[in-house]
Amino acid sequence: MIAIENLLTGNDWEQIALRTLLFLVLFEAVFRSIRSICKSNSIVGGLEKYKNMPRERLNEIWALKMTIGLHSLVVGPAAIYGIISDENMLKVVRLLFKFDLDGLARSDLFYLHEDQICPLLTTFSVAFFLWDGCHGLCGTWESMDIPMVFHHAVSIVVWPIALHFRVCNLFLFSYQAMELSSPFMQLRWHYLAFHGPTTKPYFYVSAVFAITFTIVRVGMIPYHLTAYYVAKPWAAGGNAPHWLKMLATVTLPLPNLLNVFWFALIVTMAARVLSPNKKKMK
Repeated sequence: MIAIENLLTGNDWEQIALRTLLFLVLFEAVFRSIRSICKSNSIVGGLEKYKNMPRERLNEIWALKMTIGLHSLVVGPAAIYGIISDENMLKVVRLLFKFDLDGLARSDLFYLHEDQICPLLTTFSVAFFLWDGCHGLCGTWESMDIPMVFHHAVSIVVWPIALHFRVCNLFLFSYQAMELSSPFMQLRWHYLAFHGPTTKPYFYVSAVFAITFTIVRVGMIPYHLTAYYVAKPWAAGGNAPHWLKMLATVTLPLPNLLNVFWFALIVTMAARVLSPNKKKMK
């Protein structure tokens, strides 16, 4: 029987599954509510890029972007709070920023965990990945994004396992903190759709997105790799099963590889925008 009193923070499989299911329903309810508002108030009436799309399709895109933005607005700041509100997490982060390998070696980083915010926030994100992935497979996305599908699939499988075994919680917090850059990506879409790609608002928001992405995602790679080296999941002691250590060994670096890939796309986009052949901004 599921322990309801620990539903929000419990690490049992049943608690994780039920919490994820509840959040999944919440995301779909938010999406449908926004889509309904779009229909009644014609919020998307001014879209230029999508003016030839059917109204129902425009409503879907708008509602999807808004729901994605709401997720990132929650998890980014909440992950930062989860780190700074836990004494042990904060101590390790300070050692990481100093690249103090001796101090980090005594932190047992692989098993470092936080039992209040991390379980709740991580299942919130897992439910979002599941919800967003389902919409992608159902055709709600504007186009199929294979790297994003891969990101979602790995996170849906691996993150609940990390929660259940109470391992790698600092990595879970850190990866979710990187969502601080994501609201600007959704805002960038808004200005592209409503104002066009040659306007100053779109240019400024794109610049802010590129800067924040570089800081919170690419800029954190050296610290992530340091934490990975210190944690040494392939050689971690304790009671974690061997398969879990190997799973962590393979999957912990993946978000950094994806961020490098996406950063390359951003650099390409920036080069295109700053090209002297571009039309003058309005």
